[in-house]
Amino acid sequence: MKPAGELKAEIDFSQEKGMVSDDLFAPPGMAMKVDIENGAKKANEADDMTQSKAFSYPMGLGGVLMNGCFGTGYVKGDPCYKRTNPIPPCPKMMEGCTLIGSGFDGRGEYSSASRRKSVVQRYCRDMRKYHGEDVPDTMSVHGIYDTEVTSYVFESREAYRNSLQQKAGVSFSGWGFQASVEAAWGGSSSSQKQSFMSLIECDIIRYEIFLDKISPDTLNLAFLRDFLSLPKNFIQGKAKLQDFIIRYGTHFIKSAKFGGSLRLFKTQEASKSESLESFAVAAQASYNGMFAAGGHYGRKESSASSSSSKESSTHLMVEGGEQQVASMVADFYTTNFKGTFKEWLKSVPTYPKSIQMFMGTMSELLNLNYKLLFPFDISDAADGCFSENLLTEEGTGRKFYEVSKVIIFDLPEDINRDIKSDTEAYVVYAENRWNCHEPGTSLHVYNSHKNGGSGDTDNKKVSCFGFVMTYNEDTGKFSVTREDQTASSTLLGNLGRNYVNSVVGRAEYISPLEHSQSNSGALASIVEAPCSVKWSNSYQIKPAEEGGRCLYFVAASKGDIFVVFSSIPRDLTTWYHLQISFQGVALYKGMKLVKYEGAKSARSLGDSTLFQPYFICMEEDMEEQRTYVKYGIGSDDSEKGLVYMVYLDDSPPLGIRFYSFGSGEADVEVMDARVIEGGATGEMECAGGTILQDGMCVENCHPECNGCIPKSPGSKLDTECRLCRHFSVRNEDGVAQCVGECPADMEVAPNGVTCVCSNFVLPNDDGTTECVDQCPPDSTVASDGVTCEPSDIEREWRSDGRCGPDFPAAAADPGECDPNSDAPCCSSEGYCGSTDNHCTCSGCKDYRPKWRNDWKCGPNFPAPGANPGQCDPNGSGPCCSSGGWCGSTADHCTCSGCIDYRPKWRSDSRCGPSYPAPGANPGQCNPDSDRPCCSTSGWCGNTAAHCTCSGCINYGPRQEKWRSDSRCGSSYPAPGANPGQCNPDSNHPCCSSGGWCGNTAAHCTCSGCIDYRPKKWRSDSRCGSSYPAPGANPGQCNPNGNHPCCSTGGWCGNTAAHCTCSGCIDYRPKKWRDDWKCGPNFPAPGANPGQCNPNGSGPCCSSGGWCGSTSAHCYCSGCIDYRSGRK
Repeated sequence: MKPAGELKAEIDFSQEKGMVSDDLFAPPGMAMKVDIENGAKKANEADDMTQSKAFSYPMGLGGVLMNGCFGTGYVKGDPCYKRTNPIPPCPKMMEGCTLIGSGFDGRGEYSSASRRKSVVQRYCRDMRKYHGEDVPDTMSVHGIYDTEVTSYVFESREAYRNSLQQKAGVSFSGWGFQASVEAAWGGSSSSQKQSFMSLIECDIIRYEIFLDKISPDTLNLAFLRDFLSLPKNFIQGKAKLQDFIIRYGTHFIKSAKFGGSLRLFKTQEASKSESLESFAVAAQASYNGMFAAGGHYGRKESSASSSSSKESSTHLMVEGGEQQVASMVADFYTTNFKGTFKEWLKSVPTYPKSIQMFMGTMSELLNLNYKLLFPFDISDAADGCFSENLLTEEGTGRKFYEVSKVIIFDLPEDINRDIKSDTEAYVVYAENRWNCHEPGTSLHVYNSHKNGGSGDTDNKKVSCFGFVMTYNEDTGKFSVTREDQTASSTLLGNLGRNYVNSVVGRAEYISPLEHSQSNSGALASIVEAPCSVKWSNSYQIKPAEEGGRCLYFVAASKGDIFVVFSSIPRDLTTWYHLQISFQGVALYKGMKLVKYEGAKSARSLGDSTLFQPYFICMEEDMEEQRTYVKYGIGSDDSEKGLVYMVYLDDSPPLGIRFYSFGSGEADVEVMDARVIEGGATGEMECAGGTILQDGMCVENCHPECNGCIPKSPGSKLDTECRLCRHFSVRNEDGVAQCVGECPADMEVAPNGVTCVCSNFVLPNDDGTTECVDQCPPDSTVASDGVTCEPSDIEREWRSDGRCGPDFPAAAADPGECDPNSDAPCCSSEGYCGSTDNHCTCSGCKDYRPKWRNDWKCGPNFPAPGANPGQCDPNGSGPCCSSGGWCGSTADHCTCSGCIDYRPKWRSDSRCGPSYPAPGANPGQCNPDSDRPCCSTSGWCGNTAAHCTCSGCINYGPRQEKWRSDSRCGSSYPAPGANPGQCNPDSNHPCCSSGGWCGNTAAHCTCSGCIDYRPKKWRSDSRCGSSYPAPGANPGQCNPNGNHPCCSTGGWCGNTAAHCTCSGCIDYRPKKWRDDWKCGPNFPAPGANPGQCNPNGSGPCCSSGGWCGSTSAHCYCSGCIDYRSGRK
């Protein structure tokens, strides 16, 4: 222990240097320094600032963000009640920790001067310390005792900028750290002079603080609130984005090293070029003279080639250490500089400052795992993502996906309760066993089987519920062999009948990449949608410009690669997207499959480490109103490539503007994506199923085809044509075949396209037809003058010209009319004829065909019995394209403007999404039958359980819920409602207590009145722009209810956080008017007499009935001041 009153002194003698230069001499000397210790404490220069508030989230941060719980004063019952708990601040936090986790403006200086508001929370629950000061839980401190002196020479501003960006760990940018560049080089640059800059930097590093964990709940709540308020479109919201950047910056500080730094900059400009080497030597000599212990440096050069004037400047920057460092400026070119520098070095440990910072981007910080926002497990919510179909196997807990095949049994009778005559079952093959389960049921371990050799897939056998079948890959059907029958009987017992050699079911393919033989009509209902599609204004493409545009990119993925083009990204009907996988390539338009290419060379590599170049070209021809799409594999070293798929869309162009990439079940890595002109695509060779024609790659079709839809790669059949170049012949199987000329026994029909029999058509027993010169002896010519039919055939019409339910024919009840005669229509009175009273009246029926023989349809091609002309719903071309042709492809059935004439309901009375009809999915119910409604279980009927339950759909004719005589209520039922209602879209939307529709208070707001207009508020108490109501968008709150105000989080309530906060909306009727009138003669919606706004500029009501703020409004006799209620 030191005696009382004793002082401790340290005396230091040091030899100073001398200095010799061309015009200055200073002798060496001695310097004495005395340090006296008298119990002095370290001066505290920490920032005197209040720490920002920190919160914990008992129910997770997700609920706070979704409900907008950024205020205070929430009461019980509010969704924001007890969503946040404040966390006490750190008692004695290290000064440098306030810098870590702060925003940073990457356009400013590379120093703490460019820090912005904090983006992370700081709290010290773990009570960690460093040298006696608190360290927040999200940060760590690492002690470093390094000193480094380095000199640099830069020949340009960009070289210095890049060195700062590399040190900060940010990407290179032309405006990064612009303030630091201007401070070092000067505020302006001249293209007429060459500039060099030399930098000597002395860094003393004491410790480093860094963020070691960032999760959603560690982010600053105010920062998240401001981020959520940003507009989705920055083109229209540039001002808000700029305000956000000014407040929080472009980056955030991940870590920083603290200590002291001295930077000495020397710049020199010459009117003519000077070597970088000579400038570096001169600068180093100057530094030696300032810092060296002694010595002299001199250099003389002579040159007769040129001379130039030079301008130079010196800039000193010091961070950390004592403030007395400012004396260095005075000693800059004197012998005292080194002494002052040494004193500053000693003070750095006492007063450290941030000298090096490492940063991350705001997008990196906000790229959150959304599952961490909630304290419970949630599944993927993205449309099209594969994990939404992830299932769990009962008994083992293992995760699995359903394979895209379903077995549909077709048996004469039920085998047991699992295998019924028409059972549909999903089949899964795993661990050498087959497992079947019905749609909507769970997968059970006990239902997996491998009997009958089905465990070996080489046997091509499947065991479904223990019933063994052999699969035919060519037909897609299941049959039973003798061995299958024996294996099934051994497990299931007596099957009840012999199924040997019987076809007992079929398999349906769901994925287009599994079975290229599937027809395009079936594929049109299939879609594989991408995950993780992110749109940006920087991803734009303009295929409408001359020559179109091509997107080149290099990508790799273990799964599927999706490339999406759109005019309105949110509207999926404006999408084209390609699915590129190792199984094939599929093109979709508006979420409908329109083209498939299975060539092996066109596929992806299916490996996350193998990259391959691709290109997709689009050209929108606005004059021809068509879109040309081509896909191919690019070259590794040029823009040369092979075209494998082409698609010509004859419908009006969508106006594509944006492109993006998406993933399937595995991540996709994309590199070097760029858009180039379609006319500058280098040498593209047509490969796969395409050939070069007129300078374009087109489908390699049969010569008789005008466009084709190959059912397999390389196929060129004359039955796969989109249109025929010359003529078409209907084959025996009903498929149209394109031919160059009609066969010998046929001739061209009047339409100039179809081949028909030259004389007569003879139907055969097997459903086929043949052309004959004359009908057989036992046949006669039908009324159409072409078809041969048996002489004793029973007809659907009578010989006396009568028809209808009161006049049955031999082969039809009710009796029909001959569609090929001059009286093809049946009137409501039961007579056949051809006038409007027979064909088009209410109750009339036209028996003429509604479709034409030339395959034309639509309003420009009327049929004998229909205008517009239709297509045969039972034929091979049941759909009418927008161009007026009957067919079965996506261009005929599912395009915009297409009409599918196939029945939208089934004959077995099933309906809904599990039971598609030929012309509709989900299947509907016949609106004209006695069972027009579909129940939730998929049955057509007419009870309340079919028509009016939740989820039921009534396909019957719409019956109005209001009457034409303006009566309403229980005494006046309407056809579709009892009590009768009022038309909500008319001028009389409200029903009075007396049963009249009107729009006055006696109809709409009285006791017993009913207002049928769509409500402007919702039943779930949500409101705002994100929650529209039937009658209002944004959704409002019930002004007469208990929760009349809408909070910023979109909830209706009645607290200050709902009614009076910034951004809140109070929907209660106002007690003042918009015309500034007040008093008993001027009632307001919420008050009579009308009042004045107490918070407005006119809070007082004068005796004359006007709102204002003068003494004649507030202090006169009869005046009312609504600020205080004083009269």
